[in-house]
Formats: sequence, structure tokens, C-alpha cells
Amino acid sequence: MNKKSIGEIDIIELVFDQKNKEYGAYALRKAYQFFLSIGLWSAIFLFCILTALPSILKLLISKDPPIIYQQKIVQITNLPDPPSIKAVKENSIRTEGKKVESLKVVKSESDESISSTLNIFDQIADTTELDNIYQESSLNVTIKYPFGWSFIDQNIGKKLDGVTFWSTTTEYNPPPLVHLEVRDKDLFNQNKYKKSIILDDAVVFFNDPEVVSDYYSQTFYFRTETEADFSLKLTMKGERAFKSFIPTFYGMLKSFKFAES
Repeated sequence: MNKKSIGEIDIIELVFDQKNKEYGAYALRKAYQFFLSIGLWSAIFLFCILTALPSILKLLISKDPPIIYQQKIVQITNLPDPPSIKAVKENSIRTEGKKVESLKVVKSESDESISSTLNIFDQIADTTELDNIYQESSLNVTIKYPFGWSFIDQNIGKKLDGVTFWSTTTEYNPPPLVHLEVRDKDLFNQNKYKKSIILDDAVVFFNDPEVVSDYYSQTFYFRTETEADFSLKLTMKGERAFKSFIPTFYGMLKSFKFAES
């Protein structure tokens, strides 16, 4: 028996020391943990090989050519210029904040069939009551409005978004409303309008007045070459009141000025 201290000797080793040595079981029992570990890791390795074998064989015997992705850059040239109101004017429009002095109605063949007893261009502009002036610096907007009227304007950030004018007198009940709105140039759709007029600094598009529940309204869209477009809309209740206010509204249209900021 090997020399060991009394504290290190296992009682089983002490009893079966001679027998284990005679039959060779002693060495096997001492090494069983080593062989158990070898067998366990061998089984795990074999399992991994068998699991991955089908995928490996599929890759080795595949006849399909490998897929290669290529990136191509296509350069487009000779693109047409974006739409512009120059197409409807003989000369390029230059905005210098000019006052609108004269209006010329341009009608297509389809416009000839449109009858409008309330078309403001059939009337004479009346500027006698336009004693007040609204001025705004972010878009250099100027417009005259009647005496006894008030207004409220709205801004987005530091730029004008719109102005609403209304009468504070008792001449009309309910009072007329004139709304000046700053429009997004990219959202303009010329097909929505049937008529147009050419000014020195813009092309104005419009339709005949619309009526909803006895409220008459008409919108004039100013297509400009500044950073923004504009629209002016009149809304009034009753045909007679609408017709009576048309000359004044026409005067507001003529007084409207804008320029590059």
C-alpha cells in the first residue's frame, strides 16, 4: 500500500487495497472520472458533427452558382425645368413689390360657357373706403382694408401664415370676412381653377363664386415667383350683400402687394 498519512487514507482503500491491486480494479476506479469526461465530450462532438453534416453536404454538392449583387448608379440627364408661371407669360415675372394697376381677364374656350353674374371682374373696384393699411415684414406683404374693420394675423415661427379681416360695424350682419393666406407653392394645382388673370408680378387663378347654405365665397390664388404663394378669399352671407361688397373686395385685391423678403 502507498505511503499516506492517516488523514489522507480512505477507509475503502484501506480495506480493499490488496484485492484491488490483485484484480486491477484499483487503477480503473481511480481513472473513471477521466474516461467519463472523455466519453461525454466525444458524444457532444459527434452530435454536433451529425447535426451540421446535412448543411455541409448541401453546400459542397450545390450546383447553383453563387448570387452576386452589384450596385449600379444611373445618372439621369436632360431633365426638363420644373413648372413655372413663365409658361403663361411672355416675359419673366420679376417681383419688385409693384402695385397692381390693371387686370386682364384671360379666358379659355371652356370659360366662354361659364355664366357668372357675380364675377367681380364685371364690377369697378372701389377703394374709397380702404383707409387702413396692413403691413407685414417677414414676407413684405401690404394690403389696404376698409375703415371700421379689424384683423388678426397668425405666424408660424417668425413668418406670416395668414391674416383675417372682418367688419366691426353694423352695416352687415353677419360681417364679411376676407382671409389672406400664405400658400405652399408645392401644393398648387392649376387644374382646380377655370380662369386666370396675368399681372406684372403674378398669375391669379380663380373660379366663379361658390354658395353653401346661403354663404357666398370666392377665392383668388396668386401664383408668384417669390418664396410663397398667396390667396385672398371673401366670404359673406346672402347674394345681395355679396354683390354689394364686390367692388370693395376688388379694391383690396388691387391694393395687395408682396415682394421678396
